[in-house]
Amino acid sequence: MYLVQPKEIYFVIWPRTFSFEEPVKEEFQPINDENALSKGANLVIEKYGHFVLKCYRQKQYKPDHKGLSFDKVSDKVESKEKPKWRLCERLPKAVLTPHQFSELPGESINVKEMEDALDAFPDFLSEEPSTTLIRSTVGTGKTKTLRKILASLAQSGANLPCTIWISYRKTLSNESEAKLKELERFDFKVGQYQNIVANLKTRGRSCIAILDEANATMRQMTSGVHARESSNAMCDLLNVTTHVVAMDAFANDSTLAFLKSYRGENVQVIDNKYQPRRGEIVKLLYDPDKGSEAIRRGLRMLQESKHVAFVMTSYKKARALANQVSKLQKPDGSFILSRVYFDQMDGKQRQDDFANIDATWSSLDCVIYTSTVEAGISFEISGYFDAVIGITNITTPVHVEAFAQMLFRIRDCPLRIVFFYHSKKFDIFKEPCQELIRAELSALRPGDLPTAIKGQREWDKITDCYALNLSPVVETYIEVEYQRRLSAKYFPEILCSLIASTEATLELILIENAEKVNRKEVSYIIKNIEKKIKSADAELIVNAPDISPDEAEILKQNSIRSFTDNMTLQRHYLWKIYVSGDIGDKNDIRDWGMNNDDWIKLCDKDFVEIYNNPEQLQYFRKLAYFRSQGSNATKAIENLEVKEEMQ
Repeated sequence: MYLVQPKEIYFVIWPRTFSFEEPVKEEFQPINDENALSKGANLVIEKYGHFVLKCYRQKQYKPDHKGLSFDKVSDKVESKEKPKWRLCERLPKAVLTPHQFSELPGESINVKEMEDALDAFPDFLSEEPSTTLIRSTVGTGKTKTLRKILASLAQSGANLPCTIWISYRKTLSNESEAKLKELERFDFKVGQYQNIVANLKTRGRSCIAILDEANATMRQMTSGVHARESSNAMCDLLNVTTHVVAMDAFANDSTLAFLKSYRGENVQVIDNKYQPRRGEIVKLLYDPDKGSEAIRRGLRMLQESKHVAFVMTSYKKARALANQVSKLQKPDGSFILSRVYFDQMDGKQRQDDFANIDATWSSLDCVIYTSTVEAGISFEISGYFDAVIGITNITTPVHVEAFAQMLFRIRDCPLRIVFFYHSKKFDIFKEPCQELIRAELSALRPGDLPTAIKGQREWDKITDCYALNLSPVVETYIEVEYQRRLSAKYFPEILCSLIASTEATLELILIENAEKVNRKEVSYIIKNIEKKIKSADAELIVNAPDISPDEAEILKQNSIRSFTDNMTLQRHYLWKIYVSGDIGDKNDIRDWGMNNDDWIKLCDKDFVEIYNNPEQLQYFRKLAYFRSQGSNATKAIENLEVKEEMQ
């Protein structure tokens, strides 16, 4: 029996066991007071807030502590049972009492278009460094206004500094990018910051950095396999830049803290209080059938010749819905025209569509999109779409701010409905606590440390554990992880707050019980289509050619690569994660690779369906642990399956 409790001042709570005095020499000393455990546990709870008692068997166990034993205990100390956190109970509270948007210290304005407040932007011709944070809701023309200012300065013949427009990789539409590239002849650069910092260091001239969708950029720079390079690039960029302008519709204290950590305390904040959604109603509904009610309503509207846009967080469900929509007919007998946008879609098709989104979408009856269309896209034709239907699992990995941005990509629409469902398959989240995150990072094995903060901790001999430094990189990572956990745990509550911050009215609606049979039928159809799509994708990956790492890098940089190319990349990623010798640290000289014949045998349809998942890095870490024990790739995967069954 082990008593699990905090390590500090044990002797205060359990003086008999943890006293500094010499222990009693008798091997086992029974406690006469049968309430000792209950009393001691209550002291622990009072001081630390929780008490855990773990009991388990262990072969050949020999206790090394001999001061505490129990014959029997009259009272058991049990933790209070936490009430179940049901979505059907959470949603009404979130709708009735949405939290207020956090206030930012700075200047407040109230303009419909940001071009009516040109004083909010810095003097880009000044040599005095400046940092500006602009919070202005979706649809107030932040990007358009800034583009006009820069174009006007460049065309006036002024000595405009080199301008770097930094955008989150998913947010910069081809339409916006084309307009921004018109300024390239004025020494204007558009792109990812990690690709341009090397050029900045050699220029030796003042620069302007525009952080478009600043919160999304923060999330990007702390995640992914290139996170360390991204963080270093951002640090270098902000150090050499004269003027920094950060813009975000949902800028908050985290955004401000991020800018201050890199640019100092002198950050000018402009908060546009104008609310373009005042008078609009956003309806919310709990859908117990995982989005089936939302899909049923949307399909019915399409068959009535209405135009509908679906906003979804599951790309598999989005593709399945598109497949079903393509089979429907309107009252005049014509088929419904639709388009689905997801991360692995044909790049050429996406580029052509986004070049003029108004022209493309106004020729369609139905548009279905995922977080690929998060920001940078703006459909401006008023009243074309009859409804925007959002469908999301509350445990989605998509950030709640991204989903809120997605809802308002279509500017003017008479009906917006958000359907929430709760899939328990992914119902695991970590507590949003910054101190807990710091403690978790300190306790991780070196191989499991997130890429963004590798090299940011040292071994502390005094505390006998790793200690994180206080660099901006670490603080940014912790803040982003904290916000991500908040999003995961409180998704419906935060979404309601973000929508309410636009002055839109929230309305809770009820499910139509009379349509239960139709809802079940829709659910069955969509699930079957999802299975077929997953199977077809697996077949493509199995039959895709193997490519070298250099070929994969070239293909990855191709923004208009086809869907088939994406499947080839997926096969390469599987090879890299599970088979290649690229594992372990620099001191590990063992060959962990698998020969080509074994890889071809391993990569069958069942293998792809199981291991081609969005969280490949998690599997990679587990696999790396087994392979570091001396297992080959095939054996490691078998061990991984056993471990998952045990869990």
